[in-house]
Amino acid sequence: MTDNTRLRIAMQKSGRLSDDSRELLARCGIKINLHTQRLIAMAENMPIDI
Repeated sequence: MTDNTRLRIAMQKSGRLSDDSRELLARCGIKINLHTQRLIAMAENMPIDI
């Protein structure tokens, strides 16, 4: 069963677009730990999966 209460955002794992995407998320106040080698990262302060 899927959890329809969380927003899912796709982004590249590495590269220039990834860096820009991380900066945008940080500027929006979304706290995410993307340093681990996981496929999906959960935001710490919002119902968002990256």
